[in-house]
Amino acid sequence: MLHDPMTRGRGDDGRFCGRSGRRPGRCAADLPAGPRPVLDYLDPLGLAEPLLATVPHTRAHAFRWHTPGRTYTLADYRNASRRHPYYALIPQARFLPWLARQAEELGADIRMGARFRALLRDADDRVCGVEYTGDGDAKRLTADVVVAADGRSSKVRQVSRVVPTELGAHLDMLWFAVPRRADDAPLSGLDLFAEPGSALVLLGQDDTWQIGYDIPAGTLPEVRDHGVAPIAAAIRRAAPWLDDRLDALTSVNQMTLL
Repeated sequence: MLHDPMTRGRGDDGRFCGRSGRRPGRCAADLPAGPRPVLDYLDPLGLAEPLLATVPHTRAHAFRWHTPGRTYTLADYRNASRRHPYYALIPQARFLPWLARQAEELGADIRMGARFRALLRDADDRVCGVEYTGDGDAKRLTADVVVAADGRSSKVRQVSRVVPTELGAHLDMLWFAVPRRADDAPLSGLDLFAEPGSALVLLGQDDTWQIGYDIPAGTLPEVRDHGVAPIAAAIRRAAPWLDDRLDALTSVNQMTLL
């Protein structure tokens, strides 16, 4: 039996849990409770400063809501943290490999390409590991704790007999990225644009704008039927300076549902 946690999932939660669980004398439970900036949680693990020094990112000092009539500041991050008075926007594709390397330096065993098959249970029906497929072979990995960090459609949760709490979210987001230019509008980097019938988010991430377009939950098939034109038109109304870059958006299938 391994005397360590095992995390199933390749996103932020999974790799952060793996990294914190491998730090000598610390585990995820040591992190302070309460609504604090993520960088303040990374500080006790010795991760915040190396992350900011090596991974390209942008810093937003406010979350702003733009309406046709005026702009509102929904959150001001300048006083959110003494050490990090801003919101750092870091592309996941850069953050996750960096975090994985930090975990491996402390002895974490990261197995890429592993596909979950089943939970292992002991004689008392307690979860004690997982069965997975790796390199074409069925394998087993035992652990004292198994963390399911594999997203909203978690396969681990589905077979664990754990009943999730439904939060009743009414919106889904479709995401698309376009290049960012030096002469783009001076937004905060965390901006919400709303108009009657639609809303979209612009996140500034180093060399790209991540654009999120909200749709009613469960309506993706209908959105596909209407095509990408209404979405592109809404983005052009909110951010006309993105006009030529939206020519690359030709299908709803290019967008990622989150």
